[in-house]
Amino acid sequence: MNVDGKTVVITGKFAKSRNELKGMLEALGAKVTGSVSKNTDILFAGEKAGSKLKKANTLGTIVLDEAALEKLIAEAGDVKVAPKAKKKAAVPAGYEDKDLSFLEGKNMTTTGKLKTMKRSELKALLKAGGAKVSSGPTKSTEIMISGYDFGKKLREAISKGAKVWTEGEFLIRLDGRKPSDFPKDDEVPNGENLSKLDAIEEGEMEIGAPGDRTLVVKWRKVAYEPHPYFVEKYGSGYDSPEQYHGELYLDGEKLTASEEIDYYGAESWRRAYFWEDGTDFDSEMLKFDGAHGFNATPLFVHNWDKKKGKWREMSGDKHQLEIDASGRYYGDVIWDQDNFNITVDFDAGTYGVTNHTAPNIVNPKDPWGQ
Repeated sequence: MNVDGKTVVITGKFAKSRNELKGMLEALGAKVTGSVSKNTDILFAGEKAGSKLKKANTLGTIVLDEAALEKLIAEAGDVKVAPKAKKKAAVPAGYEDKDLSFLEGKNMTTTGKLKTMKRSELKALLKAGGAKVSSGPTKSTEIMISGYDFGKKLREAISKGAKVWTEGEFLIRLDGRKPSDFPKDDEVPNGENLSKLDAIEEGEMEIGAPGDRTLVVKWRKVAYEPHPYFVEKYGSGYDSPEQYHGELYLDGEKLTASEEIDYYGAESWRRAYFWEDGTDFDSEMLKFDGAHGFNATPLFVHNWDKKKGKWREMSGDKHQLEIDASGRYYGDVIWDQDNFNITVDFDAGTYGVTNHTAPNIVNPKDPWGQ
């Protein structure tokens, strides 16, 4: 018997499962449907066949029993049944051109609030990349992607040995890059990069200084939004689609940025890492010459008029203005202090600017902070 090109139906109970028989018949060229109609060529009826058998008899359809089906399969020899292809999850709009292969086979979960996408979109991306996504951390969880304002799920994931990626780290990987390769100089919102952009708006801001002196920040607002990973690492003061390029003036004279004014540098971003118990374990620095001004954004987004900042004397006529601001908590960062410092040597006419972040990190050796 040849079933190639024939429309067949299977009903009743067989020794093999119906899915197995369906695969074998399809491998022999048959089209297997779920209901009997005038287009049905053959009905294979097993034990306790019901309404489909009655309809087949009414229509005059050829009816064969299990023995006939087993003989058909046996005569065909080794029937190769192709494995059923897994249905691929749809890729969310806007991410179709991304290489998601780095997610294949990973056991993942998510937590916290996201800035660049909805949590449902993130989960869809992970599934489209072939990851297994659970609603919470399990023993098999390899990676947790965490936004900000996360809860106890993060500690639970770390306690189970999972790695934590921030939203920014995930986006870097989504671009086919390694987080360790970020940022490159042209991705930092420093004075040099901001100075090349057209101003949306410009003006001046006066800053009262020691000795009844007045510093003036001449600023230009430009369209520039740092990558979320930069914001996570170097301060929430830069979490804006507009950034402020600034230059400092004293009594009408422009001050010069100098690496010697501040041990951090002329314009720099310093990040000092601490474990949750406050012990220091690492640090990193982005350092630039400040020759084209500096990023003055924290003066605006940290409510300068309300905070006023505090000047402290360093040595001679050198003083430092410090503005404190708490940052968001990203990934396994449970607490983050964000300080924006302007150091001025009034005698030398020089200054240096530093944004200093100090995140406290959940320690994998003590994830519950006990």
